[in-house]
Amino acid sequence: MENKKNDFKKHYYARKYLYVIFGIMNSAFLSYRRHSSSDIISIMFLFGNVMILISYNMPCVTIGNDYIKIIIVRFIKVLYIQFNEIINYNYDQKKIEIYYKCSYSGEEKKGIIYTNIFGENEKESLLQELNKICNKKTKE
Repeated sequence: MENKKNDFKKHYYARKYLYVIFGIMNSAFLSYRRHSSSDIISIMFLFGNVMILISYNMPCVTIGNDYIKIIIVRFIKVLYIQFNEIINYNYDQKKIEIYYKCSYSGEEKKGIIYTNIFGENEKESLLQELNKICNKKTKE
């Protein structure tokens, strides 16, 4: 029981434009399919749809017990920030900048979360969670 309580994770998904992209890709595929029957083009559209499905199920930001995981580029670049490293965060209309101090180098760095890819509910929930994190840190 206690183990599950300590394994807190909250995921934030970037699903704002995926339905539009999925619709455009499939309508382009269907209109192209009427004029040609190239298998290479069919495989490319199938690959695009699989990538959209993977993007739909992959979180962009994960907040755990003591860290924030930001996926900057899917499958390539991931940024982990410990809560005790966070100095401050700044919210702009299109992005959230998290200022933190690296524990291994002592250097101040900035992590950016672009919020225009999130829906309004996801964005508000992420901001509330960051407020909780920063409020806990200032109380300690």
